[in-house]
Amino acid sequence: MHIKESRTDSICHPLILWASSVLRLKQSINQERESAEQSKEYYIYKVRQKSLDEHIQSSKHEEEKKLEKSMVVVY
Repeated sequence: MHIKESRTDSICHPLILWASSVLRLKQSINQERESAEQSKEYYIYKVRQKSLDEHIQSSKHEEEKKLEKSMVVVY
């Protein structure tokens, strides 16, 4: 049995992939934070976290632009 992919699925799929990659990055940075706090390298962690947060925001903006371009308004 073959299930046809709907338009919504094809639009949402890249966003789901993006969200899961952000979640993995955040989990990784949380693990890094825990070990940084233990090893007194908290400042380095904060700098990297800020850089990561900026990257996430810019990639989110890019994904939103791609989504806007791919959406078709139907009246």
